[in-house]
Amino acid sequence: QNVINQLTEMFDIVVLDTSVNYMDSLLAEVALPIADHIMFVADLSAGAVFGMTRWVDEVTTEREKGGAGIDLNKIGIVINKSARNLGVDGEILAQAANGAEIVCAIPLDSGAVIAASNHRKLNDIILYHDLISPAYFEIVNYFFPDEILSDPLVSRATEVAAAANATQQAEVAADNQLSSPTKPKKRRFGR
Repeated sequence: QNVINQLTEMFDIVVLDTSVNYMDSLLAEVALPIADHIMFVADLSAGAVFGMTRWVDEVTTEREKGGAGIDLNKIGIVINKSARNLGVDGEILAQAANGAEIVCAIPLDSGAVIAASNHRKLNDIILYHDLISPAYFEIVNYFFPDEILSDPLVSRATEVAAAANATQQAEVAADNQLSSPTKPKKRRFGR
């Protein structure tokens, strides 16, 4: 508790990456109760989906009944590695979330993520990937609704357009310089 309090004095936003072990007293008695938001991340495997249901039930059950007594409205569900035709659809997820809001689904693109990881460019996936970037943007908007953010893909498109415009202007200037008549240089010495 003391460490978390010190962190909140030092930083505007403190993110704790914890286990999902709701039986852990540090989690149930300290981290979850003082959290402004709780993000539960699950993939679409049957075990993860049904584990999510059990976790939401246990965490939101009143303390008097053996749960952690956490407000359901503090919990947002994020589905990681989302893909079609895996046997779990939106209806099943909504039931499994047990009233907790499903914030977004981060699409599965293992090839892009592995390549970015191998080239130490994971930030590029978060900032510029056509499908994954918007999902991360949704997460940030959900958990920090009062922050004014610019969509990274729109920002990137603006950067690309500005660079293309600068290149075009440079090409036009070069063309103009080549097509304009040049005056012969004056000689300073000699005849």
